[in-house]
Amino acid sequence: MRAQRAVYDAYVRSHPEVDLTASGGLTLEGLGSADLLAIAGGVSADVFSVYYQAMHTYIEQGFVLPMDEYLDTWPGAAEVPKQLWPVVTGGDGKRYGAIYDWPTNYLIYRRDLFREAGLDPNKPPRNWDELFEYARRLSRPDMIVETSINPGAKAGRWGLFLPFNGTYVFSNFIWQAGGEIVRKRPDGRWEAVFDSPAGVAALEFFKKMRWSKWERNGKEYTGVIRTGFEEQTSVRESRFFARGEVAMVIMALHRLQDVLAENVVRMEDVGIAPLPAGPTGIRASIVDGSAWCMASRLKDDTRKRDAAWEYIRFMTSDEARRIETKVYVEGGFARFVRNPHWLERFGYKEYFDEIDPEHLRAYDEALKYGKPEPYAPDYAAMGNELGIPLSKAVRDPNVDSKKELAAVAKMVNVHFYKLYPEEEMRFKRRVFVFGAIFVVAGLCFAVYHLIKAIAARVAASRSGMSAALKASRWRHLNAWLFLLPAVGTILFWSYVPLVKGSAMSLYDWRVFGDRTFVGFDNFIEALSQPLFWKSLVNTFEYAALSLAFGFVTPIILALLLAEVPKFKITYRILFYLPALTSGLVIMFLWKDLFFDASPAGLLNQIVAWLHLPPQTWLQDPRLAMLCIILPGVWAGAGPGSIIYLAALRTVPEEMYEASEIDGAGPFQKIFRVTLPYLKPLIIINFVGAFIGTFQATQNIFVMTGGGPENATHTLSLEIWFNAFLYLKFGYATAMAWIMGSMLIGFTLYQLRIFQRVQFTAGGTAEA
Repeated sequence: MRAQRAVYDAYVRSHPEVDLTASGGLTLEGLGSADLLAIAGGVSADVFSVYYQAMHTYIEQGFVLPMDEYLDTWPGAAEVPKQLWPVVTGGDGKRYGAIYDWPTNYLIYRRDLFREAGLDPNKPPRNWDELFEYARRLSRPDMIVETSINPGAKAGRWGLFLPFNGTYVFSNFIWQAGGEIVRKRPDGRWEAVFDSPAGVAALEFFKKMRWSKWERNGKEYTGVIRTGFEEQTSVRESRFFARGEVAMVIMALHRLQDVLAENVVRMEDVGIAPLPAGPTGIRASIVDGSAWCMASRLKDDTRKRDAAWEYIRFMTSDEARRIETKVYVEGGFARFVRNPHWLERFGYKEYFDEIDPEHLRAYDEALKYGKPEPYAPDYAAMGNELGIPLSKAVRDPNVDSKKELAAVAKMVNVHFYKLYPEEEMRFKRRVFVFGAIFVVAGLCFAVYHLIKAIAARVAASRSGMSAALKASRWRHLNAWLFLLPAVGTILFWSYVPLVKGSAMSLYDWRVFGDRTFVGFDNFIEALSQPLFWKSLVNTFEYAALSLAFGFVTPIILALLLAEVPKFKITYRILFYLPALTSGLVIMFLWKDLFFDASPAGLLNQIVAWLHLPPQTWLQDPRLAMLCIILPGVWAGAGPGSIIYLAALRTVPEEMYEASEIDGAGPFQKIFRVTLPYLKPLIIINFVGAFIGTFQATQNIFVMTGGGPENATHTLSLEIWFNAFLYLKFGYATAMAWIMGSMLIGFTLYQLRIFQRVQFTAGGTAEA
């Protein structure tokens, strides 16, 4: 950060005529640092950085400008590895970005732990077999690591950290096995091919590292890797590595700053090596990074475009690199400069000579054999799906690697890359039309009967009115005048955007550029996707659990509080207190404190008292949904009970007295007297809670992001991801209409119920 700031300050000093303003706002993981909403609104930064895997999505969406006029004379172009230029090259052959960063993955290892295990610290593993053997010898599962943050957790030491959802690591192994993740077909379309024999071999190696049995001193152990399941978050390899809980990690060089920040390991004890070769002898490693781009809105503003390029040129110049290298050297981090050859190039020969030859070889081989992180459109979304087989493989030793990879590859090719026979699509279109006609007819029939019933009820109520009341039409006019601002606001902010936005569902919609009319294909695609149906099932599961626990609990709590003889106000305040805290704060509190999957987690400590093994909670597909529900129940039961407590005052005391005379017990009084009087409030709350569960996004997004293995991926989250993360606005709108159509039926049923609901005045408030 100091180096970046020094470069920035140098630019400001040399360009006083340029006014720089930082861009802020929503940043979405996997889609670079530009604010997508700002881009859509035409108020984004003039210059921004785009991550490799999102580059083609930005190009297709028309977010960035071609830069050939500048790149043709750019001095930095000669240093960019040739295999990276396709990342910023669009289908039109134009280049849309200046690649300025190409970090690659290395095998980072602890020299001191190698010595302790009897391994040569100057000879890191060179192939998969050696990697497994080294990891086995370095693993000490029964060891208490004193430098660990929590030695009492007895997590032991493991040979290697492999993240269970790290596709950026898994990609290396697929390439080393001789395979590819995606490839471009002759017709210009992309397809996923990670289910090849090479992909299966890579996943089987993951399983070997996780599940192989081995012995030491007569005791049997399982696996030689740490996966992150035992932690609250999935990737903490920097901390594990720094504190000696793992001996080897696969990471980019810049991540070593996180390692050194732990202030436990010495820089001299950190070794840097190329990734081991696979069974085919291939030493490929992933190269990820970013490119500077210009906002497409600068197309007609030559002055700003030239100024933007001058900023990019300076940031990628030798002057900027010299400043960066100087800051690293003066800070004592010379060996961690992005390009170790810069030390020699900019006059720090003595530091260059001190660099480990293995480190230089690792850097040179990475550029020689490295491959850019897949940059096919929608790869960010595809990468999330590819993480599912990884998660299953490190969770279950009996997972069929070929079957799991094939299932995900098929889904990706159909959903993201549209690789399906046209005959199949024509058939689905016919089926959808007939189904849509049937659904619309059913809704029209239901609406007709509902309107008819309401009209009959209104006519009956009017027949009992006095003549004076019927004649007072001005009262109705006054009522509508009072309602007009609210009705107008709802129409303007809800229904007008709804009508206009509904057209998006019929298009392959893009923020900029051409929008292709696809008819009902977005609806057909949604109904054809297994993930859509899984999301729908998860939504119903979430609704069922929320209503079973979150809806009933306030009623029970209110009944109990109503019977408390003393300190009623105190108890009500205590139960209401969680409502004073932000819902997000509560979610993070439970996530970090209660659901910490390490033995030090609060719930795992309770489980340990019961002599049960620690659970992974939010990382367990069987428990994750329930774990998301519990914080909401805990926080919402108190405020909900206060509302029901107020409603309990409407129940006449004479009804309880009469029921007691008839011999009714406590439960009979609740079911025969209390609940019937609370029925209108219960119905209203139930309807709101039911619809709210279908729109649940915040809690799930914070707690699990839809994982693990899509176990908590609800329909509202699927809509949000496709709209704002994958930029599939038409598809997301179609799914929103499908969800809305399902809720319309429930809303009609709700209106019928409300026809028969009668509201009464509350009783006297309690002193």
